Amino acid sequence: MATKQKTKRSRSSSRNKKQPILGRNFQLNKKTGLLIAGVFAFLGALLILSANAATSSFEAEKAELSSGLSAAPDSQASNSKFVEFNRPITTTTNTQRFPGDPNPLVTGKAYWGATVARTSNGNDDPTTYHEQPTGKSLSVRRTFYGWNNNRTSMISTIKSDLANNRLPWVSTKTPKWAAVANGQHDAEIDDLLRKMDATGGPIWFTVYHEPEDNTNTGTGRESCEKKTPKTCDGTFAEWRAMQRKFRERMTAVGTKNIAFAPVIMSWTHDSRSNRDPNEYWVDGIWDFMGIDHYNEKPTSSIQDLTAWKNSVSFIKSKNIPYAIAEWGVAGNDSRAAAEMQSYWNWGFSNNQDLLGYAYFDSILNATAEGALKNQSLAKFHDILKNDSRVQRINELKQTTTTNTANNYGTITGEVSAPENGTYKLWVRMKAADANNNSVNVQIGDGNVAKLGGSKVSTTAWTWMAMPSVNLSSGNKTVVLTGTNKGVKVD
Repeated sequence: MATKQKTKRSRSSSRNKKQPILGRNFQLNKKTGLLIAGVFAFLGALLILSANAATSSFEAEKAELSSGLSAAPDSQASNSKFVEFNRPITTTTNTQRFPGDPNPLVTGKAYWGATVARTSNGNDDPTTYHEQPTGKSLSVRRTFYGWNNNRTSMISTIKSDLANNRLPWVSTKTPKWAAVANGQHDAEIDDLLRKMDATGGPIWFTVYHEPEDNTNTGTGRESCEKKTPKTCDGTFAEWRAMQRKFRERMTAVGTKNIAFAPVIMSWTHDSRSNRDPNEYWVDGIWDFMGIDHYNEKPTSSIQDLTAWKNSVSFIKSKNIPYAIAEWGVAGNDSRAAAEMQSYWNWGFSNNQDLLGYAYFDSILNATAEGALKNQSLAKFHDILKNDSRVQRINELKQTTTTNTANNYGTITGEVSAPENGTYKLWVRMKAADANNNSVNVQIGDGNVAKLGGSKVSTTAWTWMAMPSVNLSSGNKTVVLTGTNKGVKVD
C-alpha cells in the first residue's frame, strides 16, 4: 500500500486548470506508479482541484484472493501480473446445528422411533419388536437410567444403538439437584461425559426428564410433596441450576458428540396443571427441547389438544427446535393408526422444526394405550419401513456445498482514507467478452456498486471508476467480486 498527498493550492489556480479533477489525480498516480489495482482519490468537499489530493493503492495479485484465484503473467499489466475471476465461489453449509440434528426445515426429514419396554426389564432391544419385522433400524431409541448405572449399561446401550444405526436418546436421573448444582458430583459427571463422547455419537442427552412430579414447589400439588416424608429432589431453581451445571461440565470437558435437551410434560403447558412452564426453562444451555405428550381420549386428535398447542407456542417463543420424547394415542384400531399418521405428517405440513418422534411402546407406567399392537403397530412399522422422510444417523449430512451464482471469486484489499471526505475508486480491468465485463465493488460496509460495462476493452487494460463515496478517515476494506466470469483485474 502507498499513500501520497499533494500540497494544497489556491482556488484560483485550480480554476485555471483545464483538466478534470479525476483525470488530474489519475495522471498523478499513474506517473508515480502508485496506482495499480485500486486507488482512492480524495477530491475535497467542493470537488475542486484546490482541495487536497491523496491516494492509496493495492496490487490485485498481492491482495487476499479467494480460494482458486491466482496471479497470471501479462507484460502489459502493472508489475506484469493480473488476477482473473474464473473460479466459482462454493458455499459450504453445515446442516447439523448440533450432533444428530436432522434439521427438518432444510432436509425434510425427522426421526421415527420409540422407547421399547415390552418386559419388566425396561430398556428392551428393539430388534425383535421393530427391526426384524421391517428390515429397518429404529430411527431413534429412548432409554432410561439411574445415577448408578449410567456409566456402565447406558454406555453399552449407546454403543449398541450407534452400531445398529439408531440415534440414542438417553435419560439419566441424578442425586439431589442442589448437590449436583453445587459441584459435589462434578467428577462423576465428567467421567460420564467423556465416556459418552468417546463413543463418537451422535447422542441426545437428557438429565432428569419430567422433573415436575419430583419438584418441591411449596404448594403441595406435586406427587412428591404429597408423600410422607416428601420424596422431592429439589426446587425449580435447583433443577435449573443442575441443568446449568451439566452444560458447564460439557463445555469444560469439550464434548463434540452430545446434544443436550430437557424433557418436560406437555401437561405443564395446560393451565389446568397449575404449573408455569417458565419455571422449567433456562436460556442458552439446551440444543433442543423435548416434550412428552399423550392423548388418552379416542374422541380427539393428539395435535389438537390444548396442552400440545400451548407447548408448541411456548417452544416457538424460545426459538429452539424440539422433539417428542414420549407420546401415545388411545386405542390400537384404524382410528388410532390414522391419528399416528396424522401426527407424523403434522410436523412436515406445518413447517415445524420438529426433530423426531419417540413413541412410548411400553407396558410399564404406560399412559394412553401402552405397548403398540394391532393396527397401531402396523402403522408404526409402515412409517418406519416405507416413509422416505425418516432420518437415520448414517444418512445425516454434515455439510452441503453449492456454487454461488454470479460469484467467480473475490479480491480483498485495504486502503487508507487520510481524512473525511469524498473519494473515488479506480480499477484497471479487461473484459472477457462483450457480455462479461464487470465486477462488483464494496468499500467497508457501504453499498455494493457495479463497476465496468461495455466500455471495458477485451484487448487493452481499461481504467474504470465507481461513483464517488463519502468516507471517514481511516483504513478501509475493499472487496472486488467477480460477477462475470473471465474478467481480469490488474
